[in-house]
Amino acid sequence: MLLWNLDAVNEWLMRWEKIFLLLIFPAFSVAASEELPVAPEGFGVPEKTLENPRLPQLIPGIAPAKPKSLMGFKKIQELTGPPDHPMVMPTDVAIGVKGQVYVVDSGNNRILVFAEDGTYLFAFGSPGEGEGQLLAPVGITTASDGSVLVADRGNHRIQVFDANGNFLKSITTRVGKQYVSPVDVVLGDDEKHLYVTISAPIHRVFVYNNKGRSDLVWGKPGSNLGDFRYPAAIAVGTHDDVYVVDVFNSRVQVFDFSGKILATVGSWGITPGKLFRPKGVTIRKDGMIFVSDSYLGVVQAFNSDTRFHAVLGNKGDIGYFDTPTGLATDGKRRLYVSEMLANRVSVLWLER
Repeated sequence: MLLWNLDAVNEWLMRWEKIFLLLIFPAFSVAASEELPVAPEGFGVPEKTLENPRLPQLIPGIAPAKPKSLMGFKKIQELTGPPDHPMVMPTDVAIGVKGQVYVVDSGNNRILVFAEDGTYLFAFGSPGEGEGQLLAPVGITTASDGSVLVADRGNHRIQVFDANGNFLKSITTRVGKQYVSPVDVVLGDDEKHLYVTISAPIHRVFVYNNKGRSDLVWGKPGSNLGDFRYPAAIAVGTHDDVYVVDVFNSRVQVFDFSGKILATVGSWGITPGKLFRPKGVTIRKDGMIFVSDSYLGVVQAFNSDTRFHAVLGNKGDIGYFDTPTGLATDGKRRLYVSEMLANRVSVLWLER
């Protein structure tokens, strides 16, 4: 059973591919030199993937699981920012320690802050290269002390702010003398390490210690396990596992804290449990993995063992979103979905 009509998919591909070529977010777009992925052998049936006790092996020839039940949701809020200066192309969202919602308003080079009930509070950041200024920011995360970390892509750095948006410090992202552009950032469970995705031309994950030095570098350009083609969103799971959205390889790769590959989530396709252009990932406290697919306009849920669980939807219908990218969850069964080209963040209450 196909989740999405093939003609509709092709129509959306042509439309969004042209739009994304004009954008300034390589990991959230399509490079002109890249071709669309080619359907692998046995399209429509699961591939046998990584040998790992945490990842149950799927046997070729067995049809992928159909979504016997959708994961129901109710939209309870829609965040758009101040009426006189609304958000433009939000790319990511994060939840603060007091329930504040931080949204990367990338088109306006700033961060918008909302109360837990959706009330707009304030913004920080402005276009530029100075301390506290932003240029094409993409990813965001928060720390237990309330600080906010932003992947300031255009300025080749991670900037750190306090909960009120005051600048604290920055970490330059570079390889030797070459400056590179961060896409997303997340702290490890112990908050002693910082994981940063770096897109073209590096296609790697950098690991920084608490002194701002890069201790480890994971991956290389390619399609093998552990390789990346446009790594984008990054999240840390319940066991300090690191989840990296590997956009052009149509998967999410799971690593331990040292960079050892543990598992993969999804693979190329348009059936349930498959991914075409994954962009966002977040892990709920119970281990449920949520992945957004910007082209197909859906959010899918995977169990903690990485097997497909459900598609978000209601009353037998799949829920569609407008270019979903960054995701976030809180401890109250809410899921925050950045809808990039709709210029909003939708707040969903999940039924389970």
